[in-house]
Amino acid sequence: MTISGRFTLLASLTAIFSALILLAALVYQDFEHRKALWLAASVASVSANTHWQPALHFRNDQLIANQLQRLALGDKVSWVAVQHVDGEALASRPAAADAPEPSLLERLSNNRLEALMGVHSPAPQAMAPYQGAMAVIPLMDRLLVLSVPVYTAVDPLRTDITFDAYLDQIWQGNGSGSRYVSGYIEQGIFLGDFLWMGMEGAISMILGVFIVLLIILWIVRVQARSLNAPLLHMARIAEAIDAEEIPLKIDPPAGTDEDIARITRVLNRMVEGLERMQLKLDVDRSLMSLRADSTTRKLSKAEAEVHESRQRVRQVSYFDPVTGLANRRLMLEHVSLLIRIAARERRHLGLVLLDLSGIDKIQKAKGREAADTVLRQLATRLVNTVRDSDIISHDSIAQDVARFDSDEFCVIMHGIYEPEGVLAAAQRLLTTLEEPVQLGSEAFALKSYAGIAIAPIHARNPEDLVRAADVALAAAKESGHDQPVVFDNEMDQQSSQRFQIEADLRSADFDQEFYLVYQPQIEPESREMLGMEALLRWRHPEHGEILPANFISIAEQTGQIQAVGDWVLRRACADFNMLRHAHGAPPRVSVNICSAQLNESFVSNLAPLLEEYEMKAEELGLELTESVLVETVDSAASHLNTLHNEIGVHLSVDDFGTGYSSLAYLSQLPIDELKVDRSFVLAMKEDASAAQLTQAIIAIGDSLGLSVIIEGVETAEQMAMVEDLGAHGIQGYFFSEPLTLDELKVFLASAESKK
Repeated sequence: MTISGRFTLLASLTAIFSALILLAALVYQDFEHRKALWLAASVASVSANTHWQPALHFRNDQLIANQLQRLALGDKVSWVAVQHVDGEALASRPAAADAPEPSLLERLSNNRLEALMGVHSPAPQAMAPYQGAMAVIPLMDRLLVLSVPVYTAVDPLRTDITFDAYLDQIWQGNGSGSRYVSGYIEQGIFLGDFLWMGMEGAISMILGVFIVLLIILWIVRVQARSLNAPLLHMARIAEAIDAEEIPLKIDPPAGTDEDIARITRVLNRMVEGLERMQLKLDVDRSLMSLRADSTTRKLSKAEAEVHESRQRVRQVSYFDPVTGLANRRLMLEHVSLLIRIAARERRHLGLVLLDLSGIDKIQKAKGREAADTVLRQLATRLVNTVRDSDIISHDSIAQDVARFDSDEFCVIMHGIYEPEGVLAAAQRLLTTLEEPVQLGSEAFALKSYAGIAIAPIHARNPEDLVRAADVALAAAKESGHDQPVVFDNEMDQQSSQRFQIEADLRSADFDQEFYLVYQPQIEPESREMLGMEALLRWRHPEHGEILPANFISIAEQTGQIQAVGDWVLRRACADFNMLRHAHGAPPRVSVNICSAQLNESFVSNLAPLLEEYEMKAEELGLELTESVLVETVDSAASHLNTLHNEIGVHLSVDDFGTGYSSLAYLSQLPIDELKVDRSFVLAMKEDASAAQLTQAIIAIGDSLGLSVIIEGVETAEQMAMVEDLGAHGIQGYFFSEPLTLDELKVFLASAESKK
């Protein structure tokens, strides 16, 4: 919209709005004026008629009827009524013969001294609906009611006065002023009829205001055009300049004001500048044409370099630098495309994640270059296996095999009609990876695992498909088998639970949610306590008790075991110190540690911790599982020697006998105690060999100077069998279940009283 258009619209709206306000004010003023005239005329008519006084006082129906006849009622008056001051309705006269009388007299009080006027709605049954010309307008069927009091010098309630005496007293009292209200004369007219009587004047006012409004709008339009004409002229000049039709000189239109003239002067200066610029551009074009050939040659060379750089960037962005295979980014883009193709062709798409266990050991032992060599050999095997496969595409081998992580590969299998074929292909891939890898004169055998997810059965987008395969791979690694694992919903639920536990563990308030329980270790013959094992418990604020088996392994895998283990060790030492001062603590408290905790920091901080809680080194026992010691015998030896030989803590092998046949580490490591796994005790009753193995372990311990504690003794029968074997210590529910700190105090007090 142009400026003049906006100005015209705004001015027109303002004029119309002002005209409406003026018209409303004039109509309202006319209405109030006519209403005041009607009030004055009616009051004057009633006040000048002296017959109303005796007629009301003596309730003379004939006289009242005569006065009602004489009362000047307009054609539009709906009804009149006469009421005595005591409230009695004396007479009424409807405007129409069939109109019922309104019940309005009850509204008037007995002490009214002046005429009242107002607008009221008639009672529901008091009067027929208004049928006038304006009945369709809201409120037009309401009544405009006029109530005029009749004044008298005689008390209207006197009944002992004669008619003649009353008239005499009236004539005498009129000179001295009235003192009483004898009654009321009421007139009613519909608001619509009242307004209709003034319609002629209202129409005149509307016509007058409309004519004035038209004149104002015409003036506004003329002014808008005079304002817009110079601007349109300047706009046409600007369009000509934009179209490179530069005029020699711009003349302002006739009759323009100073502002337009100033704009014209500025435009003239711009035209002069454009002319100078045009001349300079012509010169520059000539120079640029001379340089064009040289620049073109340089650009060609630059384009070649850019293309080469893009190729290098793509290689870095989409391919693994070690194996040359596609990386995770390129694989996900490729999977996204293949999922859509498989859906269109109504086929399946299989995704296999392969994990190699042992690459990190090769890197530690032989170096990074050796580990990269092994990875390249394995990548070549995978590519060859994929090329020979019947269900893996031969068109894009480089993108069907990818290196997902440092020790993870991914293989895509597409164009599949039967999902079972993916499982067979994944088994061939595992077989290929598990063949020994030759590195110089040495051969290395690697353990591999496979997780499988199939689209659209398990997922319909790349991210969810990879996540499903990753969940299946985790399940395969957890099972320890060399068979591929296919994703199912139960795995997903377990993975979600594991993720939730991991998140809750990271945000847990150890002091509020963790607590320790202690299980006593008893000497079989004397029944005295040899020590107690500290066991961690987690009371989750929302999920209640969470078993250690459900969160300890997660803490180890995520690295949170370091913080958890430090808290357990410190709390166990604090409780032991408190028990020793209050009740007399047992000789030792044992704490379980894992391989991740057994590092330089743990060893260096242990002695200050013992000193802080005033504990002797032999009062603290550290328990490591047999599997941890076997897997980390080389790295753990120096730390264990420091803990045992320099600091002096008690070292135990927990879960002894669970599957490791080599006992060489017992002579290599400074061990004080063996704890036989509870599975041996459970098997003794059914399997005699379990008792023989347990006895052999006790014999080995005796020969090496190690004490042996049997775990899991729960019944008297098991206790008798273990005593016959000659164990040095017993731990299990037969003596006591794990006890909270308060329960342990009671247990120690009871044991002390039995001595």
